Amino acid sequence: MKGYGDSSTNKTPGFDGTIDLSSYDYGEHKILVELLDESGSVLTSDDVTIKIKKPKAKVTIDLPTTGSINSYQTYISGWTMSEDKNAYIKVFIDSNDVTSSVNRFYRKDVLDAIKGYGSKESNPTPGFDGTIDLSSYTDGSHEITVEVISSKGISLVKETRKFNLKKYDASINFISPSFDEIVKTNLSVQGMVETNSPNKTIKGYIDDVEINLNFDGTLFDFNYDTTSLKDGKHTLKMALVLDSGEVIYTKKQQFNVKKYNGTIALDFPQTNNIANGSEIYITGWEMSEDINSKVEIYLDNKLQNIEVIRFYREDVINAIKDYGGSITNPTPGYSAYLDLVNLSDGYHTLTIKTINSLGEVITTYDKQLYLYSGFTLGIDVSQYNGNIDWNSVKNSGGIDFAFIRLGYRGWGAPGNFALDTKFVENVNNASSNGIKTGVYLFSQAINYQEGVAEADYMINNINMNPGMKDKLSLPLVLDVEDSTAENGQGRTDNISNEQRTDAVKGFIDRMNQYGYKPVIYANYDYLTNKLDLSKWSNYDIWLAHWTYDFNTLSNYNGTYTFWQYSNKGNVPGISGNVDLDLSYN
Repeated sequence: MKGYGDSSTNKTPGFDGTIDLSSYDYGEHKILVELLDESGSVLTSDDVTIKIKKPKAKVTIDLPTTGSINSYQTYISGWTMSEDKNAYIKVFIDSNDVTSSVNRFYRKDVLDAIKGYGSKESNPTPGFDGTIDLSSYTDGSHEITVEVISSKGISLVKETRKFNLKKYDASINFISPSFDEIVKTNLSVQGMVETNSPNKTIKGYIDDVEINLNFDGTLFDFNYDTTSLKDGKHTLKMALVLDSGEVIYTKKQQFNVKKYNGTIALDFPQTNNIANGSEIYITGWEMSEDINSKVEIYLDNKLQNIEVIRFYREDVINAIKDYGGSITNPTPGYSAYLDLVNLSDGYHTLTIKTINSLGEVITTYDKQLYLYSGFTLGIDVSQYNGNIDWNSVKNSGGIDFAFIRLGYRGWGAPGNFALDTKFVENVNNASSNGIKTGVYLFSQAINYQEGVAEADYMINNINMNPGMKDKLSLPLVLDVEDSTAENGQGRTDNISNEQRTDAVKGFIDRMNQYGYKPVIYANYDYLTNKLDLSKWSNYDIWLAHWTYDFNTLSNYNGTYTFWQYSNKGNVPGISGNVDLDLSYN
């Protein structure tokens, strides 16, 4: 180095020394050397950047090996290697420092197997082990963490092992009842606890509300009044609890509450088809085990704000022996009037519900109703329908009119007339119950004159019964169809279409003379193929064409005022099948 004086000026140009870096953090640092004159001023300087390397380290937990610990303590062991001879370890359960429970010791196997993390001199005690008390930890998921800390207090490496703690074996078993059974107003439970845990007790909860129970250390029991519970599913939970408050075992069991059984019936309306008028009468009965039960009426799932009258029904009390009898059900009958104003034509659902004292549904009855307007529904009957309860027919809610057979002409050669044996009785009883009434005559006329005679026979029999004429608010009908002769040889079965047409014309003309516009009843085949309707005037047609549902219309193209759409009707008050009709008037 020339230009800075000679050896006399620079007697000791070199310098060296050892600097203790233990107090410096890992990472980059700068060493600065300054040359000062006698006054302390800096003549020149030089620097160099150095990096203090973080020592390598490794840690491994050997035990515990499984994810479950079924004890109140656990043994931990493992090893660590580090380039920092002053490094140490910390051990944690979750965030709790349990290092004091761990010892360090020499492990030759680790020193021989693990290279690259310092020598024996920097790792005199690579092993660690110890027993950790877990009694203060709750059952469930936890973590063991072993962390290697450098001499500078910096974390070098750590390993974490998760485990599930279950300190004590325990089970809870129900002795009774069978939870498949429906619970009524009381839940009585007995059970048994098996566990090796000390100082335990058991707690019970229904829908998370604690209940009172008896427990002798092994057996438990309780009775619970369920009247305050809603009907439906509920949850019973039993919990085994230590004195510390820790729950070490739980068992849940669902049960179904149905406090009160019951049954409900709807007597009227019995038919599905209801004329869309102002109101319908509803009546029936209900029996339930709740003395305070009530009846609610819904239409299309909407509660109807109507008065429901309750009354005694001896027939129900005598017939239904369950549900507490007359003591619990002093007034099993119910009735109400349901307003139909502003309801659309079509299908609606009538629902009758029995409601218990908590507002819950005990039992339900649903009935589909078809509301209609623009036509009315009726029936046609004869003596073959037997004794008819016309009050029940009217109260069924669906029948507005009835055609009643007055009589018939025989299909044999003489063609004699005969009255229907139920003619007068049916007319009187139907009309007195508010059902619009008309009559019909079964025809076997083979010419014009016999048609006239059939009209005379009908009028004469009406007139000979005092007051009969005033009871008939519907037209007078001639029934034109095949005879009932088994061999198909009735007097009208094989006549020509012209003869049949003339016979009907005789009836129509004669009725017109009496001042009546008659109705001709005939089926689809007769009206289409066996009668010439162009020969008649001042009459109406009653079509017989069975589709069995008035929503399924006939394909007859002519005009008709009445339509017999079924011969298999079921109407309250009439035994067996009955003809069903529809009137467009």
